[in-house]
Amino acid sequence: MGKVSIRLTDAEENLLKKDAKRANITLTDLIRQHLFEEIGGEEFHEFKLMQIEANEQIGNLLLELTHHIRLTENIMAMLYKKLDPQNAEATIQMIKNALDKEAKEMTEYGTT
Repeated sequence: MGKVSIRLTDAEENLLKKDAKRANITLTDLIRQHLFEEIGGEEFHEFKLMQIEANEQIGNLLLELTHHIRLTENIMAMLYKKLDPQNAEATIQMIKNALDKEAKEMTEYGTT
């Protein structure tokens, strides 16, 4: 069996060692896996599951952000009503209509 040596920076060597330790394999086996094994169906399936989970998390974060925006909007509306009661109702209704339209469009595109 032949032997190959490569030059690495200290940071690259440390990263490879950490990856090997994390995978509970030798450094040689780690390099062999990276160089000679193709991505199998099982690994691709695992990747897709991770991607789906990440997309769900992004969707949940967007939903949470929307709730925070709505809360802020309601607080601002209450303050506006106290400061300018004559124009407040029409302005607040216009803003709500615009936000409802935006939410409907987001739902249609499947982003919520």
